Amino acid sequence: MTSIQVGLDKHHTIKKLTVGWMKGWLFEWLKEMKYQRGDWKDYIKSESEERICFELYTDEHIYHISASTHLDVENDKGYLGCTGSTRKPSAGETWNRGNDLRDGNFSYKTWIGILADIVGFELVSKVKPCKPATCEVKEDSESSKK
Repeated sequence: MTSIQVGLDKHHTIKKLTVGWMKGWLFEWLKEMKYQRGDWKDYIKSESEERICFELYTDEHIYHISASTHLDVENDKGYLGCTGSTRKPSAGETWNRGNDLRDGNFSYKTWIGILADIVGFELVSKVKPCKPATCEVKEDSESSKK
């Protein structure tokens, strides 16, 4: 059996890519977050011999992160990917909107890309500031007569 280089650094060569090994690295990477909420094991949605999936929640979105031992034939690395979706449908719709976020081989570089996409997904538009005199609300002519 050939060794699999997983791309973390030159010291991490393993004989077999396993979900347990991948989970260990994912939890290490999650520990880098300063404001951790609870035990990361509570966020695991499913786990098998070939794949681990976990979910991260914000007020409005849910992020499904998946790591798989299925190898990419081109570079002999496992898979890491993410999707993001709303937690509730938009008005008048019966489905939750979502998008594919970053994916690629199982590596720290892909992980950082996923985190960057999550931050981008969470950003909201900033209102262009205006001076108070130009932000006055015009009163309705009927209500101003009262």
